[in-house]
Amino acid sequence: MAVGILSIICYGLLVLQVHVTGSSVVVSDFYMYNKWSTAWWDFNLRTPSHVPLYSILLWVVRTLTFHLLDAAAVMHALALPFVVGAYVYVHRILRFHFPAARNVGFTVFGLYPLVGYCYAYAPADPLAICFLTGAAYYSLERKWRRFALCVAFGLISHKAIWPFLGLLAIDAVWRKKCPVFWPLIAGTPLVVFWGWGLCYGQDWLWLLRTNLQGEFASKSSLPIMDGLLGTLLHPAGMASLLKACVLLALFLVTVYLLVWNLRRLRQPETSFNIALLLPILLLAVLLNQYEIWAAFRFGRVIAIPLAAFLVDAEKARRFLERPVFFYLAAVTFLITSFVFAHYFLAVVAPTLTHH
Repeated sequence: MAVGILSIICYGLLVLQVHVTGSSVVVSDFYMYNKWSTAWWDFNLRTPSHVPLYSILLWVVRTLTFHLLDAAAVMHALALPFVVGAYVYVHRILRFHFPAARNVGFTVFGLYPLVGYCYAYAPADPLAICFLTGAAYYSLERKWRRFALCVAFGLISHKAIWPFLGLLAIDAVWRKKCPVFWPLIAGTPLVVFWGWGLCYGQDWLWLLRTNLQGEFASKSSLPIMDGLLGTLLHPAGMASLLKACVLLALFLVTVYLLVWNLRRLRQPETSFNIALLLPILLLAVLLNQYEIWAAFRFGRVIAIPLAAFLVDAEKARRFLERPVFFYLAAVTFLITSFVFAHYFLAVVAPTLTHH
């Protein structure tokens, strides 16, 4: 739990870093989220690329605080319980199901390198990660009502976790004997939102069109892997090259863990691990250069199948748990979040629009 407490402190310091530097989180997509939250029931205010839960919760928090907080404070206040919730779910998964490797697994998840700033600067991510890890936990515990609730909320919190939730639902029905009724019920809020758009004259693909054009359409001559290979082959400076190397490392680790699980399909939790690994691979292959970082942001759930691997790979686990290596890695992970946050706030954030 020390890592969890340290992670929460890290989150608080990153939020402080955002405020001290005078940066605004109400830019780009979050400007649209904030605008939508003023009247989330107005379809014309929606953010075309996103789903509604985050805006609805912003409206709830703003209402409960009598509009006394500014937009940034509302976003950070909303994010904190979901940050804590995700840590609790992952801690329980590792403690009850992969206890031999829980220290390494939780350190990777809790102090996941580079993207700590996302929780402070893109505060919708904690929402999605919390519901995703909640769905994973309740799937392992076979608590299907709670599993369905997490899937239902997850589907309308962030589109990036749709593949994870879909595969977890398939695993729940196929390997864990979950009644089909529960995954179908879980899809109801998303179906209602989709149907809402149809009632406003949108076509059947209205909820996906902006994503297909903006996130998946290649920005180079490469038909696939534009985000990974395009960034690696044509880096726009040292920061871009480092980004490509980090993404390549995640891709290779994901492929290795996926192959390891495919070789042992008869093991009870193998399909569960695959449900968390395959979407990371798909995001890395399909996203373009402008959106590929989402594969790394949501790839932090690799900590769970990594822990499952380390339970069997005793030599690797012992090496990673050596105090010198373990603490050095933890400190390095922590530092990278602040360094990358500084880079993001100094270089990237000023280029984002407030409209």
